[in-house]
Amino acid sequence: RVLPSADQVDVLLNRRGGHPELAPTGSVRDVFSQSSYGHLDVVSTVVDWIQLPGTEKYYADGASGATSLFEEALRYALDHFDSSVGKYSYSDFEYDDYDQDKDGVVDSVM
Repeated sequence: RVLPSADQVDVLLNRRGGHPELAPTGSVRDVFSQSSYGHLDVVSTVVDWIQLPGTEKYYADGASGATSLFEEALRYALDHFDSSVGKYSYSDFEYDDYDQDKDGVVDSVM
């Protein structure tokens, strides 16, 4: 199947007011803003897709991905991303922007 581009995912997550085709009822950012009465502004950083070693079927494990295999997939993707910073399109990624308590660990992944 054809995966959405990083730009399309960015629109789905971040564009205020949504998009007529990709997010007709608003973006994820809009949902958080509306639900918090404007007190929370969630801005997501979107990176390119990372190819996992297993198939989608493997990671879904018959439970729509709600198993420990999701954690395996996420760990693989984060390790791949971490080892790729500085080599590919992630060369300007600033980890400090995502480590507010300065403990050397990214604070949140959605």
